[in-house]
Amino acid sequence: MSDARLHQLGQHHFRAKFLLRGRDRTVVDLRGITTVRGHAEELVEHRPAAAPPP
Repeated sequence: MSDARLHQLGQHHFRAKFLLRGRDRTVVDLRGITTVRGHAEELVEHRPAAAPPP
């Protein structure tokens, strides 16, 4: 997702209330937002599909 799109999402009243705090903020500070975004994209790309209903 582009930085411009993320900025636009951040301007939305509901989403603007969410802030990184504590450990989450520390991870971003230590590893960098680019690394964290890369990990997030990787997780979404490789997430397992939902199991079929029984």
